[in-house]
Amino acid sequence: MQKIFSLLMTAAVALLAVSPIQAETGKHQRRHPLSRDEAAKVAQERFHGRLLDIRRQERDEDGFRYRVKMLEKGRVLIFNINGMTGEIED
Repeated sequence: MQKIFSLLMTAAVALLAVSPIQAETGKHQRRHPLSRDEAAKVAQERFHGRLLDIRRQERDEDGFRYRVKMLEKGRVLIFNINGMTGEIED
């Protein structure tokens, strides 16, 4: 019984030793800025349309964003993707 308890405690400590970066799997946990190709992939995963244009726009206060134009079901969609987090912005 003592060996099983010891083994379980060792496993628990090993799980806690994983760094927060390794443990976080959400899209908001990025370690590097989004490339143009990565931003295009985010856009196409969210809106399954045809990519018309994507341009990087610098912002002083919080890095940069990509301005994206897509054609989806006959409509032109224009939106921004945060260049650091990959989040789609209004």
